[in-house]
Amino acid sequence: MAPDSDAPEHPGAGSPPVDDPAFAAYARDLTARAARANADGSIPAGWAANLVVLRRVESTNVVGRRILDTYAEEDLAVPRLTLVAWEQAGGKGRGGKSWSSPAGGGVWMSIVRPVAKPSEMPTLPLLVPVAVARTVNRFAGEGRCRIKWPNDLLVDGRKVAGLLLAGVSSRQGRGGNEAKPGGSGVVIGVGVNHGLGDDELAAIAPGGAPGAVSLAQILDEPPPLADFAWAMIEDLARELAHAGDGREAVRRYRDLSLHEVGERLRCNAAGETMEGIFRGFDPRGFLRLELTTSGGGRQVGEEVLVTAGEVVSP
Repeated sequence: MAPDSDAPEHPGAGSPPVDDPAFAAYARDLTARAARANADGSIPAGWAANLVVLRRVESTNVVGRRILDTYAEEDLAVPRLTLVAWEQAGGKGRGGKSWSSPAGGGVWMSIVRPVAKPSEMPTLPLLVPVAVARTVNRFAGEGRCRIKWPNDLLVDGRKVAGLLLAGVSSRQGRGGNEAKPGGSGVVIGVGVNHGLGDDELAAIAPGGAPGAVSLAQILDEPPPLADFAWAMIEDLARELAHAGDGREAVRRYRDLSLHEVGERLRCNAAGETMEGIFRGFDPRGFLRLELTTSGGGRQVGEEVLVTAGEVVSP
């Protein structure tokens, strides 16, 4: 759980001093909380015992994917691991978009976890945003943070957080081609804007809608960064206990969805724009859209399932 002062760094970029007092305090706080939780069992050991706080990395997702690939190459079962960075030099959001991650400006975190059975995979992109929304609402007020499909977290119409499923790997048997049961793993990255100002937020979503916001801008007194990060770890542990239960995952996601049945939506999916009326989610969390425009071989009134992409309006 010790902070890693020799973490991989982005080529050519400068790095803060190893004795950066703000980072040191952040790392001490989180690792002390993890040690207490590991001792008293208040959260599962995989979240507390395997917490790594990194000073500066390209991105926690890149580190997590390297770890995942190494375990796969060595034919080892994937561990549960939580990576938290003070700063990221090359953070990415969905679609390869840059995610500004300045030192101490937010919670930059990746979860490495084993996938014991195939039914867990479709529930993870539902449960992780639920966990983050619940954490934001702890401090911002119940129901204020909502999920814009599929996994953007909005407060008052502006993006405060997002997540990215960065990679899936399967452990192969030596000399064989089939993945061993229980040998698969996934990396899920989460970024939450905490203390960022207008200029830093403009770097996250330059001229984009719905724009971006930080906790410091929506709260009169934002919580200390370590308090928020640990609360998020607690909520992630609690929500991911439901991994594999599709019905419960969709129910929990629906409760925090930004979208209401009957409202008009415009979606981008595989380079195609579709407009229609939101009819809810199917049992896998896919978005049901009753089309109000035709095109691509589809007719007005036809209901389609949007399985990937994003809602762009409203």
